Amino acid sequence: MDYEVLAVLSIETKLPFLEKLLDRRIDRAALDMTSPTLSLLEKVQRLGEYKRLAANLAVMAHRIACVLGAEAPFLAAAATSGNAVALESKRGIAAASSARAVLIRLGVKSLDAYRELPLFAAECKRLKRLTAPTPKICPMPMRASYAGA
Repeated sequence: MDYEVLAVLSIETKLPFLEKLLDRRIDRAALDMTSPTLSLLEKVQRLGEYKRLAANLAVMAHRIACVLGAEAPFLAAAATSGNAVALESKRGIAAASSARAVLIRLGVKSLDAYRELPLFAAECKRLKRLTAPTPKICPMPMRASYAGA
């Protein structure tokens, strides 16, 4: 399962709040008169980069939603709620592969650069843990004395 594509869809609702939060943090750092200028400049640049990544993720999520139609809310709801059964169903796998195809048509080959955004990295980690295959446990053979023989 392509958990990075699912992360794009599942954090779409959080992106407007993140944008407001980043704006406030940028304003606070830009208006700080007591801290060293170089560290503030680095902080504003890093926050600006986070804002750029968040805007790109919003565009990707919108494009995926336009192409997938009714499947996009299904994938987003399944990823947000942690419904691994729905994500591993044929419908979920087909929708995720279609979403990956949309990103490839947009020119996005890898979403590794977006892991710099803490929200995206945390969501990827959560979805990877959710969609990871569970190890198969070999049941112990039953002894004849336990079977009542």
